[in-house]
Amino acid sequence: MNFTRLFDLIYFQKERFAGTKCFNQRVLGRWESRSTDQFVNQVEKLSLGLLNLNVSKGDKIGIFTSHGSTDWFVIDIAAMKLGLVTVPINPNYTQDELHYIINEINLSYCFTNEDLLAERIHKAGFDKDRLISFGDSIRHESWNRIIKNGDVGQVNNLKAISDSIKPEDIATIIYTSGSTGQPKGVMLSHLNIVSNIKSIIPLLPVNYRHKVASYLPLSHIFERMVIYTYITVGANIYFIQNPKEILKIVQDVKPDYITSVPRILEKIHNEINQRIKKKPKPVRALVRYAIKAGEKESKNIWNKFTNSLALTFMDFMVYRRWRKVLGGRIKGIIVGAAAMPKHIARLYSVAGIPIKEGYGLTETSPVVSFNRFEPGGTRFGSVGIPIPGVQVKIDSLDGEKVGEVLVKGANVMMGYYKNPALTKTKFDQDGWFHTGDIGYMKDRFLYISDRKKNIIKTSAGQYIFPQKIEDAMRAHEAIDQCMVIGFQRPFLSALVIPDFTHLKAWCKSKGIHWTAELYMIENDRVKEYYDQVVTEVNKGLKTYERVRGFRLLAEEWSIETEEYTPTLKFRRKVILEKYKKVIDSLY
Repeated sequence: MNFTRLFDLIYFQKERFAGTKCFNQRVLGRWESRSTDQFVNQVEKLSLGLLNLNVSKGDKIGIFTSHGSTDWFVIDIAAMKLGLVTVPINPNYTQDELHYIINEINLSYCFTNEDLLAERIHKAGFDKDRLISFGDSIRHESWNRIIKNGDVGQVNNLKAISDSIKPEDIATIIYTSGSTGQPKGVMLSHLNIVSNIKSIIPLLPVNYRHKVASYLPLSHIFERMVIYTYITVGANIYFIQNPKEILKIVQDVKPDYITSVPRILEKIHNEINQRIKKKPKPVRALVRYAIKAGEKESKNIWNKFTNSLALTFMDFMVYRRWRKVLGGRIKGIIVGAAAMPKHIARLYSVAGIPIKEGYGLTETSPVVSFNRFEPGGTRFGSVGIPIPGVQVKIDSLDGEKVGEVLVKGANVMMGYYKNPALTKTKFDQDGWFHTGDIGYMKDRFLYISDRKKNIIKTSAGQYIFPQKIEDAMRAHEAIDQCMVIGFQRPFLSALVIPDFTHLKAWCKSKGIHWTAELYMIENDRVKEYYDQVVTEVNKGLKTYERVRGFRLLAEEWSIETEEYTPTLKFRRKVILEKYKKVIDSLY
């Protein structure tokens, strides 16, 4: 059988890769497994139950959860079988953003699995009587009752509705907060997402024999499309409800593949660096040398030989333990949503944990390119090779090799919900979608430099890409987070958040009494140390890219404090407004 609509995927799995433990989620601390047949049976019962609620093709159904689960996809696929449009809602949206979405989308019903989320969406203006509980919540209409009330006599009607749904019909609306402005509802058809899945499957070594772990929110198209792909190939999916328990659970599950965002991998990398400092001095020196060998590619024959010896030692001392921490069977980590530091991606891969970074947007369903698993298919620092069926070209900046990344293909969105004017601005007369990202192509590989709106052009006509400088700053072990400022300013400056675990250890080694982060960033010796750090980073940058002023900050940026979007992209405007006085003082 072929698949052309998203709800076809589960029937494709049933025909080719039916298994007994295809879907797994933790219930009361224990794994609950569902077979393909059980999943299909529950989907069909829920579809009949929804049909009994008198919904019609095109009606919107919300899914408001804090984590992914088997149940999430039962709801998603059951709704789409009726031609309903699923609208996943990210729990990290602010109350104002939630209110905006509820007012714009006009949901018929909304599924939620927590009382706290139910209360939030009600306060945002949604009718409690149209909430449907499928998890820990017991205060609202239960999906079990909806399933029970389904009329089996409607089976033929359900089939007729499903058969009438075309690949070009809208399947989902995904709100993307972006880094500025109100959330935008991206309309994606079955064809948009299915085309992406069909392009990806031949390039991924994942199959029905593999276990995969999922912890990223399903309100993001990245993780959602990945799960659709896993369903298609019959992989056994394990949903992790609490991202803080990732390491504990992967040691139990022992997955073959994981999808992740760079921030998690960076934190593991930083933790390893801190553990190294506790080793005896001779071991510490060797391990540090080996880590540097792993982070940097050497073209010198002698260095390649010495690096090889160092890496053999590193594998015995550290890497094998590192792989064990991730379950011991890991064959690859697929990374998306934000930029992955080049040196960390290389180090993981040298350690026997291949990192495959990709690139895409909600508007492109999402994958545009990614680094491949076959030999020669990866370039660290790039976002890989464009996938089959997706065209990419660069709209150059003043004759430079870099420019805005343009995309064309069946994966590109239908448009923004209730916003044809904005949709029109994103496409040129030849049908190319303007991503807003700046990049360049080299030897088939796509490289992303920054967002178009973040580019700084100096008075000398030089283009400055803040992300490049920020990546260089964050590559230093003393720096955790950083944002570069320079638009309409005489020189570049930066807001810097130290890696406080590293800083605390440094203070101890220098005999500096540690008090609290808020006070340590004002310590004169700490300031002198970070002045040396910034000077060291500047040596690797071009003259016009160098940071001439900086200010240390004590509080980590996060989604909760609104400096990051739910997809872990900087909200630069928020940071500029929040630290306006600090920034002004730098000039």
